[in-house]
Amino acid sequence: MPICIHCATPVESLYMRYGQDHIVLSPCASEICSPVSAKASLNKGNSSSDKTSAAAVVLADEYLEHDLPIVIIDLILAKPQAYRHLLFNRSSIFASSHPSSAAAVAHDGRDGAGRQIWELLKRVLALSLVDAYIRWFYMCVQPPLPAWREVEKGGRTKVSERFAGVLSMHLPMQAGMFFPSLFTPRTISTEDNAIRAVCSAVPLWTARAVAGAEADAVLSTLISYSNTLLITLAETAALHLTVTLLTHSTIHFSAPAQARLSNNPFTPSKALLLSQLSPLLLLTFVLLWNTKFPHHSHLHSDSPPPQHSSRAHLVWIIRTFLTSLNAGVAIATVLPKGGGRLKRLAPAMILAAAWTVQALTSAALYSWLS
Repeated sequence: MPICIHCATPVESLYMRYGQDHIVLSPCASEICSPVSAKASLNKGNSSSDKTSAAAVVLADEYLEHDLPIVIIDLILAKPQAYRHLLFNRSSIFASSHPSSAAAVAHDGRDGAGRQIWELLKRVLALSLVDAYIRWFYMCVQPPLPAWREVEKGGRTKVSERFAGVLSMHLPMQAGMFFPSLFTPRTISTEDNAIRAVCSAVPLWTARAVAGAEADAVLSTLISYSNTLLITLAETAALHLTVTLLTHSTIHFSAPAQARLSNNPFTPSKALLLSQLSPLLLLTFVLLWNTKFPHHSHLHSDSPPPQHSSRAHLVWIIRTFLTSLNAGVAIATVLPKGGGRLKRLAPAMILAAAWTVQALTSAALYSWLS
């Protein structure tokens, strides 16, 4: 059932068709979006109130008038309206009004869950391929960050650079889609067997070296990228499963009526996937703008590559703060609107629990490979 993108109130239809080429967008009649029109409906005889109510009409979904690039831009800006449009109203735009098509859709609902799972898995795999490539490039191709003590030997350092250097020793600067991931290079002086195992030409699923993989650069690259992809998929699965379970538990606990309306079990995972588009896009731009592929001279040089440290901190900021903001907005659009302080803190609590599970999964894989 479509909803208003401003107040999340269910509406019967997003548009009204008066002819073959005459379509009018439906307004939202809720008291949240149209309080003036709700009061004016009691005074139909007053012409001034009719003019005021007409001016105060709020469309349920004005994104129907715009193309998809406009929606994507608002999605990058973390607008809740864009998330609600893509999660709840996008499919209803292409819904057919013929009874035969509606009956076919209803009959197909029996195996609709399997189709939704397949579509969701394809989207998770597509985003994981991009995320795994970014992680693999920083982890296996580019040299790691220099330790702040080593940078200090070359000259005086600022307080901010020293503080960032201390952070780089304890926090992953190029972690996964969210920061609780241990599979990231720390510093040059760090001996990391797990990272070495992921970046090696030995597949993680066989634990045996492939014949000729060390000599073949293409084969060794594919194997190391596949290892990174497996780690990314494992962490992503832990994150999505936890978010989905906790979100549905929160909806059933706080608003049982809305739980019956939004009976799609995959909506939280879809919202989380939408929240990853903006960070992945920015991370791809950073990778293409500041990186040259690859410099073998850097592997044998004592001096760090230029702009590598600042780029790593920029990547960490995008993955930590921007991704957290987008994920919080995405989960908030799925949860019931309004309520007390506990409901307002629910998205942060859900994400904190999901990141904890992701961090534990990453730590288990890290200790196993070490």
